[in-house]
Amino acid sequence: MYLVHYPQLLIILDNMRAVPGTIYFSIIIHTPETLRNWNLELKYLNTVEQGPIFEKMAVKLAKVFSLFEMEDLFHLKGAEIYEVLAVSEQ
Repeated sequence: MYLVHYPQLLIILDNMRAVPGTIYFSIIIHTPETLRNWNLELKYLNTVEQGPIFEKMAVKLAKVFSLFEMEDLFHLKGAEIYEVLAVSEQ
């Protein structure tokens, strides 16, 4: 899972899709450096398909895919934006 953090406590996830009619989600993030797990309670806000947030995400993901010579397989269609409602350690 690829995350981009913003000061407004928004989080962008590139591989999660909002289920129609569902706006609340809970995800677990594993941090390999510390072996700690975090539970995030999220609220879906919107999906952006252009603009500065979308462009920043597309550039970062393109760099990651280029490291594995897979840039031709990558095409970002949209970035879903979620508000972080709560964070707890598991």
